[in-house]
Amino acid sequence: MKTRKRTLILSLGESKDPPTELRLFANGLNETTKGPIICDAKACEMVMSRFQKRGLDKLPFDYGHGMVYGTDHRASAWFVPEGRGGELWATQIQWTPAALTALSNREYRFYSPFCYVGYEDGRILELMNVALLCMPATNGQKPIVATSVGSKTRVTEKIKMDPELARLLGILGCAAVSEVEPKIKALGTHAATVTAQVATLTADNTKLATQVTELSTAAETAKRDGLIATLSAAGKLAPSLHAWAKTQTFGVLESFGAAAPAAVASSTSVTAPVATAPVAVAEETNKILEMFGLTSKTSEFAEMQTFLSAHNGAFVPGEFPMKKAQVS
Repeated sequence: MKTRKRTLILSLGESKDPPTELRLFANGLNETTKGPIICDAKACEMVMSRFQKRGLDKLPFDYGHGMVYGTDHRASAWFVPEGRGGELWATQIQWTPAALTALSNREYRFYSPFCYVGYEDGRILELMNVALLCMPATNGQKPIVATSVGSKTRVTEKIKMDPELARLLGILGCAAVSEVEPKIKALGTHAATVTAQVATLTADNTKLATQVTELSTAAETAKRDGLIATLSAAGKLAPSLHAWAKTQTFGVLESFGAAAPAAVASSTSVTAPVATAPVAVAEETNKILEMFGLTSKTSEFAEMQTFLSAHNGAFVPGEFPMKKAQVS
């Protein structure tokens, strides 16, 4: 597991009496200017486990992290780390005479735990020591409030925020971890609103699709009725066929109209017949006769065509030699 070194700078408060115990980390998220530090029961358990494995009875305070950087190996105090309800404390602090004098004279007002934390989650893994310092973290940074016996400790940060965490916060538009939860809740509310709007649009789209279908059907019906009226006026569609025509599509009626012969208006001036030869029934006419089951009347239809041809297409009632019905 990757780890990183982190230090915190905390105020020793206004009391001139050096404390015998200090809370180093609060339970939960300890915000810093350079990344969060997580302290909980699991963190305390890991810290105490590593402390015990090292076989030490106490850990040291030093001056300005001199022990870490190799500049000053003197101890300013000794303490026993302890986990209390997810909080990490320095207990049983025994200050050296020199440190007691420096603290009483307010030569030092801050302390900084030196620890290792998990790279991925920022949880404390091991506490190395605590340093006495004179300078707090970056100016203007929001401190993390912690309490100690008889005084308040102010936690400021000296470490940088994890780059990946900073990237994720930037995506969410958050400047601090504390802004994440409200942001997520706001996004959830927005998502619910969008979902409701999508449902409304879907319902509206269904209604519009139904209306379009109804309009298309009405337009097709009107178009078909118009063609029926046109064919009827042209004498190509008898009234007895109107019911049938209303069940057909416009394309079928259009084909029917193209093939059906038109009736010609009567005239009082009739030219004498000039031809008596039978006229062959056209192929289109045969199709129409087959459509109405009148193929047995082909000869009679041909005879009618011959008569009409001889009279230039004019038909005068009473002149066509109709066959008389046989009555028995």
